Amino acid sequence: MGRSRVAGAPTVAQVETAGRRREGWLLASAGVSILGDRFGELALPVVALEVTHSAWDTAGVAAAVGVPGLVAALVLARRIAAGRSRSVAGAAHMLQALAFAGLSLVVAGTAASLAVLVVFGLAVGVGAALNTAAMPTVVRHCLLDDRRLQRFNGLVEVVDGTATLAGPVLAGVALGALGASPALGIDGLSFALAGLIVLGALRPQPHEPGPEPPRPAAQRAGGLGRLVGDPEQRLLLAVTAAMNLQSGGIVLAVVLLSRRALDTSTLATGAILAAAGLGAIVAGALIVPRVPIEHWQAAVAASFGLCGIGLAALAAAPNLAVAAAANILVDAGSVVCFALTGTRRLQATPPGLLPHLSAVSFQVGSAASVAGVLLVGALAATIGPRWGPAGLAALTILAAAGTTTARTDTRTHPTPDPRP
Repeated sequence: MGRSRVAGAPTVAQVETAGRRREGWLLASAGVSILGDRFGELALPVVALEVTHSAWDTAGVAAAVGVPGLVAALVLARRIAAGRSRSVAGAAHMLQALAFAGLSLVVAGTAASLAVLVVFGLAVGVGAALNTAAMPTVVRHCLLDDRRLQRFNGLVEVVDGTATLAGPVLAGVALGALGASPALGIDGLSFALAGLIVLGALRPQPHEPGPEPPRPAAQRAGGLGRLVGDPEQRLLLAVTAAMNLQSGGIVLAVVLLSRRALDTSTLATGAILAAAGLGAIVAGALIVPRVPIEHWQAAVAASFGLCGIGLAALAAAPNLAVAAAANILVDAGSVVCFALTGTRRLQATPPGLLPHLSAVSFQVGSAASVAGVLLVGALAATIGPRWGPAGLAALTILAAAGTTTARTDTRTHPTPDPRP
């Protein structure tokens, strides 16, 4: 007797096709959004440096982008209903688009100042905080199959690497050929497109389970407290802090090193930043998919070591070629860290608590990112531009040692079986 199927229920092939389609749209949205991020990571500090002529003030503008996540990410996550996460993510992209459009108009006039740049940096940061609080739930509901998660995170890092190759170069070309105002406007268009993809293409599919009903505040807080008290979750948060300290400061470190120590053009600065994309593509395509997720801790420790070596080489770089090669190593290590910790966090966290733990992670990361930017700015302003990457190198090597020696109780928190 053959198996019966409920009338109207999708076939396995239909479910698989729908999953691939939604995974494709997720990657498209991520790619366009990350391209905007990488474009802005060069454009905003360069514009700030031209307006303020100060490494410390430029660091302040870059740090302003991370402040909203530091202050409000957990609050935002508590206010975002799981069923509205897609709408919030789309609106977050639109807010970023409006912020860059407004900044473009300001720079075109005569009103640009440190205070104005900080205000628009904060607006960009609010959009980033909203998006970070909402998107993990969007991804989890789109990719219900655990087998897709690690592959998807690896693909995101490949997309990130491609955007890292293109974004800084495009920003350098746009800044040099068109000027600051049109370049910032172009960046705003990328976020608008990402928002349209999220709002228009990632619609809820029929026959898929909906999000978990919201938990009472006390139950949610208790569950979140137990997660943060888990040794593995604590290590994941510590790795998040260390990686964001490095990634928060690296762009400013490259901008100040190339412009102040190597005396390169904006386009050459973009080339150094773009070189990181090669490391991201190789690591995301060839390394991340081949690392057994149960060995994520050892892989992350090794990746921290690779980042530290790259940062030390960057600090000592005598020319553009060496700086670019060093940045390839830094980003290759970063990709492995971010992809594996992101995958493990999605696997180990109950779906009902995922937005809140993601927000905690984002707050920790935002605090570390702001600290990294300010550290690089302070070292560059007081000692010299080469001391920014040198300081990051020392801290990253310490993170490698700490990750290696950290103990987690993996026996009581096993990796979920990825098989259906």
